[in-house]
Amino acid sequence: MDYPQLIDKKRDVVFTKSLLREALLRTGLRSANAPVRVRSDQYMAIGCDLRDLQLLENTLRTELDISNSSILFVAEVSVTYMPLTDANKLIQWANTFETCVSNQLY
Repeated sequence: MDYPQLIDKKRDVVFTKSLLREALLRTGLRSANAPVRVRSDQYMAIGCDLRDLQLLENTLRTELDISNSSILFVAEVSVTYMPLTDANKLIQWANTFETCVSNQLY
């Protein structure tokens, strides 16, 4: 998950690098509709405003079997540039998932 513009850039890099593209294609690449930008059997890239916690949660609950999934949230750079109150809300929200592991990288 990341802002739509960043996910689109990441998607473009994946599809232009043969090693990454081939790895993704082997995982059953399927069509995707926003906010999901890339979808396969083992990978999903979601692009949305990280302050829109309702959209994030609705997307995850629609796309995944939450009770039978493990979710790893990794905040690379985006959280660093968010206002502190929004970043804290995002981290607190991520920790509400039972099977969540959250890792903040700054």
